[in-house]
Amino acid sequence: NGIFNIEGFSPNSSMVIFNAFGEEIMTNDLIHTGKIDLTNQPNGVYFLRIETPNGSLVKKLVKE
Repeated sequence: NGIFNIEGFSPNSSMVIFNAFGEEIMTNDLIHTGKIDLTNQPNGVYFLRIETPNGSLVKKLVKE
């Protein structure tokens, strides 16, 4: 349905969501609750980049 839950990130983390074209569509300010709402975005592949003081992580999200 376009709602994704993110758990286990520290308050010092920054998060950014990119679409398949590499365009930034959402930033840390909009996902501070741990919920990512992509319901207004078209179906497809998205990438979540989380940066912490210990390193960074990229995860793929698929909205069907």
